[in-house]
Amino acid sequence: MGVVEAMDGLGVSGFLYAMDRGEVKVYYENLDTAPLKAFRDHRARVFNKKFEKVGSYKEMIDGGANTIYFTLRGARGELAPVYNEFKKISGVGAILCDDNYSPDLCFLECYGIGVSKSAAVDFIRARGGYSHVVGFGDNLNDLPLFQACDERYAPGNALPEVKKAATAVIAPNTEDGVARWLLSRHGRAL
Repeated sequence: MGVVEAMDGLGVSGFLYAMDRGEVKVYYENLDTAPLKAFRDHRARVFNKKFEKVGSYKEMIDGGANTIYFTLRGARGELAPVYNEFKKISGVGAILCDDNYSPDLCFLECYGIGVSKSAAVDFIRARGGYSHVVGFGDNLNDLPLFQACDERYAPGNALPEVKKAATAVIAPNTEDGVARWLLSRHGRAL
């Protein structure tokens, strides 16, 4: 059984992130829960993110969609069984985290073992020839990223575990903490 079959079997949906002609695209089959609608609406409004409705993830994947990962949002009780099914699938990694911006919700990320934030840092480091990488994170899914970085910064509203793993804690992201850190480090806008 694969990820899509597990989701179908448990009656859950989420968002598929995939590469299409060098651009990250976000797809969904349906928005049948308030957390999914809120996620889409927030990302579209704040980040001008585009979401595309598709008939079937299976058709997309069978058609050659270059899948990056799936993300689902909902209550822990709804997502925990899905997480447990994902963990049984060979070659798949998954993380279930509380949403530190919506305390009653969690998010579940599912990805191929080689498609993690840590692997992305390793790829960027090797591809660009960088000897020093700085990372920023606020939730548990950022801990693998932190492990691959030389410096790690957590905004003031990050989870305690993330702050503990950080080189330092910076201003909260609600106060543009990352942008302010970059400006203080580089003395100019990037």
